Amino acid sequence: MAYWSAEAHDLLGYTSAQVTGKPLADLLSPDEPALRHRDGRLLDVRVHLFPLPDAGKQEAVLVMFSPGAAAPTPATDRLALWAFDQMSRVLAIYDRDGRALTANEATKQVVGLPEREIPGRRLTEFLPGPAFEEAERRILRVGRTGEPEYTELFVKLPQEEKAHAWSVDIFPLRDADGRVRAVGLAADDYTEQYNTRERLALLSEARTRMGTSLDVAGSADELVGVLVPRFADFVAVDLLDVVLRGGLPPPGPPIEPVTLRRAAQGCSRRLPPGALLDADEVRTPPPSSPLARCLADARPELRDFRDPRSSGGWPRTRSTRPMPTSSGRAP
Repeated sequence: MAYWSAEAHDLLGYTSAQVTGKPLADLLSPDEPALRHRDGRLLDVRVHLFPLPDAGKQEAVLVMFSPGAAAPTPATDRLALWAFDQMSRVLAIYDRDGRALTANEATKQVVGLPEREIPGRRLTEFLPGPAFEEAERRILRVGRTGEPEYTELFVKLPQEEKAHAWSVDIFPLRDADGRVRAVGLAADDYTEQYNTRERLALLSEARTRMGTSLDVAGSADELVGVLVPRFADFVAVDLLDVVLRGGLPPPGPPIEPVTLRRAAQGCSRRLPPGALLDADEVRTPPPSSPLARCLADARPELRDFRDPRSSGGWPRTRSTRPMPTSSGRAP
């Protein structure tokens, strides 16, 4: 080869100094009649040969390479890089030893690290915890077996105020010969879909578990069993005495303070003695309490239990040991 253009450099990866004076056969694959890029991958390239009759005494041939439909070009390489970096989905590439090679902008925002601090580190080095340890084991396994894997994580990331649900695809990155060169990871935040799925599952469970008894107190206990801990950490059901006796309350809001009896309660934590009413205990909530307001207005209320306006019956949580429901079931 006597001359080598800049376009040939872009297509095959060799500089002019690397190929000038060498035989054209050095660019061919030893296994098949195909051109091979400097990085080792086979290229989809058409080769055109044109004799040069005016080249002097030496016979010369003009060799023209034209990319095939699937051959990358500098322009498409840049587009692929932009697509990778600007994708809203979390994307990262790891070597077969589980160390990060590169990550897109969405990944950097999620983990809260600048680009220079990601390459060379394992996933668990910047995202510690059992869920990420499992994801790292999957990365190593995909790099070893070449088989893609899928998992779902429910975790709180450094930049998040609360845990989110993530769907994670882990897949091998192969070269033109089918060898696994790296491992890709793509993750989507699907918290909204996850919450919808959980609500539907809760409703389905409520339909099958509630209403099995005609006893009012038994139905209250079934309600607590469904809601704790999947929907709430604490649930209490207080009923009017007249309801427990099999009657109906008078229509309209209560005119005077009412007496409520604790029919069922459940908590995902064991609370200190005296923090909760005993089962079947009777009390009269003050008019300013959430319970009294709900009865008076016939409307639900959503309050932060730390709000001073919500005083009058909220439990205090100081321990983390499980507390059984009034029926003895662990919530």
